[in-house]
Amino acid sequence: MVTSDENKFHRTSLYNMLKGNYVVYSMFGFPPQRNALLVDTGSDLLWLQCKPCITCFNQSELLYDPSESLSYKEIDCNSSKCYHEQNFIDNCGATIYGTSKRSCRFEYFYNDKSYSRGKMITETMAFLIDGNPMENPEDNITMGCANDNKGIHSGDYSGILGLGRGRYSLISQLKVNSFSFCLPGPNFMTASTLDLFYTGPYKNTTIIAPLLLNQRNPSLYYIGFKGISLNDEMVPIPSSYWDIIPNSSQGVIMDSGSFLTSIPIKAYKIFRKRFLEFTTNNMILVDPPIDIFDTCFSTSPLEYRVPEVKFHFTDTSSLTLTTLQVFEFFPYQDPITKEEELVACLAFVPDHNENTIIGSKLLQGTRQTFDLVHMNIKFTPRDCY
Repeated sequence: MVTSDENKFHRTSLYNMLKGNYVVYSMFGFPPQRNALLVDTGSDLLWLQCKPCITCFNQSELLYDPSESLSYKEIDCNSSKCYHEQNFIDNCGATIYGTSKRSCRFEYFYNDKSYSRGKMITETMAFLIDGNPMENPEDNITMGCANDNKGIHSGDYSGILGLGRGRYSLISQLKVNSFSFCLPGPNFMTASTLDLFYTGPYKNTTIIAPLLLNQRNPSLYYIGFKGISLNDEMVPIPSSYWDIIPNSSQGVIMDSGSFLTSIPIKAYKIFRKRFLEFTTNNMILVDPPIDIFDTCFSTSPLEYRVPEVKFHFTDTSSLTLTTLQVFEFFPYQDPITKEEELVACLAFVPDHNENTIIGSKLLQGTRQTFDLVHMNIKFTPRDCY
């Protein structure tokens, strides 16, 4: 049985842009202007690039133009909507080029050193489903109008849809108590969906894992995690790498805005060593074709053998990952034999941070349903629709 709040239920089409980016399309303003947003459970702010730009990355959609919207409103720095306790909201004495001193200003920094700066505004927003806007748009959504943006951004989107639990996220503003999405894999030819106020589905293949609260990062989605197994043998990584520790950001975080899964470097070395012990002789280590990867293999498309990878959660449930989730594949031609081969790169990478981040690649094709009332997450494999 599908469970949702029918009076509040929002569904929007979710697209795989094939670069590790998953986007939804929304209309902003009146008259409405279409923009694409990166779906990111690892951040708390909804923002768009907007005119006039100081530094903007290229985007496929037209830049949002506040001067063309009758529903656009700037937030004053002394307004109650300008919540200065939030670490990315600047104090009223600060200045950011391109904003007035009366503006509520923000500076949002991401783990990959990207940042976005601008002013806080309210605007009308309507999600698109199959290219059509929903009938009842949301008014007075608080968001960022960003005119200074640098870092690793893609032209596939115009801004970021932060779905964390912070004060300014869309989840908090709409008082969403559950949401669900499936990140389509490269072989999924149509859009999937992002659903707000939705707790389904529950199937015989559904795995339920606990969501945890880390007081150091209360807006992030930490998960109760017990470890990783290879061919049903637990990798001997101490549980201290997965546990939440007081006054620390340590733990395991669900982050759809990150493509790869990053593990603390010492734990990663243990995982990598055990993984290599399970691979067959025809899995030959090669240099990664793209810098973001760490461990890659050259292999025949028909002959590679790799261990079965499972995630184990603290409530005794486990989730089996497919080969297409564990690896990102690249075509390769041997320069001598001219034979067609594959380069298969692990979707796990080492990181110097103390926490583990589960990225989007490992969960492609698996529907994730966040239940914020019962504090759990449902994983339903092969459930993009």
